Amino acid sequence: MAAVAVALSNANWAPDTEGEKQLKAALEGALISSPSSVVTKAPDGKKNRFILQTQGYHDLYLYVVEGIKLCSSKEEFEKTFKKSTFAVVDKIDTSAYNLLRDTTVNVAKHCNEFNTNGLGRLTTSANGAIAYADHCIGLIKEKADISLYEAFQVLLDEKYAAAPKDDVFEEAVESATLAVKTLQKSAKQKGEDAKAMVDLLQAFYTETDNDKKSVATIEQQFLKGPIDPVTGKPVLKPDGTPQEPYSEVMNKELTRLMKEISDSITIKDKEYDKWDAAKNKAITYGVFGVFCGWLWIGSGIETDRAIKAKNKYDEMVALIAKDNEDKADLVRVLELVRALVTHFQALLPKMEVALKATLELKNLFNEQDLNFQLILNSLGDLQTGVSAKALKSRKNWINTALDEAVEKFKEIKELGEEFKRSATPTITEL
Repeated sequence: MAAVAVALSNANWAPDTEGEKQLKAALEGALISSPSSVVTKAPDGKKNRFILQTQGYHDLYLYVVEGIKLCSSKEEFEKTFKKSTFAVVDKIDTSAYNLLRDTTVNVAKHCNEFNTNGLGRLTTSANGAIAYADHCIGLIKEKADISLYEAFQVLLDEKYAAAPKDDVFEEAVESATLAVKTLQKSAKQKGEDAKAMVDLLQAFYTETDNDKKSVATIEQQFLKGPIDPVTGKPVLKPDGTPQEPYSEVMNKELTRLMKEISDSITIKDKEYDKWDAAKNKAITYGVFGVFCGWLWIGSGIETDRAIKAKNKYDEMVALIAKDNEDKADLVRVLELVRALVTHFQALLPKMEVALKATLELKNLFNEQDLNFQLILNSLGDLQTGVSAKALKSRKNWINTALDEAVEKFKEIKELGEEFKRSATPTITEL
């Protein structure tokens, strides 16, 4: 590829007429500049890669894959995160629960929609570039009987500068016209597909931007400390001090629950010992008294103590279970908050990178469409007003440009295939 590029830079063709200037500009666009726009340098600055193969694309992919795991309906959220879990926060801000619920559901909804309608298309969007590159490789040179290269060998023949154009020349014009029209049609179709992808990604970006604003409010309330939406100043508690972030309020409740669980376990163990001792004493009385051994219940004072101890023991077991459940619910809420905030950090700039890449791909096809139309307009005038001196330099430049285009499209095809292989990153659960 480098050798071809050097050869083209050494080729010297300075068109004399406006028609030839237009042809050269169109050929440069179709064969050199626009194909090069979808091949970029990797971060190491050494290797080339396909335009979509960016960190922005992979971050977008991971965001969607993680987003679809969130609760996708209010009912699911309310079942997973009970409103009672927010009791301590609800005393401060009755809207906090609804904000977290609605934001989570919206993120899940938007990710699910894009996963269904757009992510698969984005993952396989390189297919269009690969198919187009394959088409160009064949029609530019490698399909000898119908290629532009073969047609140009006739159209650029020096003999037609002076001799009348014969059937061979006209057939070459017809062959070149067919090849260019076919490439133009392919570029137009691929451009429409790329535009649809850009529109989907742009819509998802807009939705994500709105979701990010809600997540920013959640971050402020839960991790930094709530602020008054009107004044922009911290919300104050009744004692005049700034309200702590809701996560701190929940952490205090977690600490209280953990102490209560620990205390309850101690009480439970003591009540079990009381129950066990009183029960055994009551059974002893029953065996040596008027009751049978298994009918220890109802055998006097010790039995009453056993029943009370058993009831207290059961109460402690139930309280520990409830406290543990409440603790787990609080932990899940805090994990959700931190996951949302972490997920959205620097996400939009990365999405912009992915969006810009899809725009570049769309622009490639749009420019190809335009440039091939300009080439079509110039094919019939290839031998009009050309000086003998310019014939060789023009032919040399065009042939070299065609060779470079074939190499560039081969690179696009190869890099597109490489992108497809890495388009679905492996996700390791920590």
